[in-house]
Amino acid sequence: MRGGAARPGDCSLAVLKGRPSIGEVVHRCGLPVQRLDLGVAVVDSRERFEEAQDLRHEQWLYPASAGQTLVIEVREGRLLGAGLR
Repeated sequence: MRGGAARPGDCSLAVLKGRPSIGEVVHRCGLPVQRLDLGVAVVDSRERFEEAQDLRHEQWLYPASAGQTLVIEVREGRLLGAGLR
């Protein structure tokens, strides 16, 4: 892990914007309360048909303060981004 040892429970947007590993996200935030599978992507649409590929693409949802939801987007084992809704 870059920047020293991860602290459990520190699941702030500032920490997540530093692009921690997925293992570190789980260490800091715990398991998500819900996972949304976004896993199909169009690969090639140059022909008349479109080839789709199943990707490991998910949104992980966590409860946040003030009734908001922390949304963490993960694709192929990499953190893409995080935000509040």
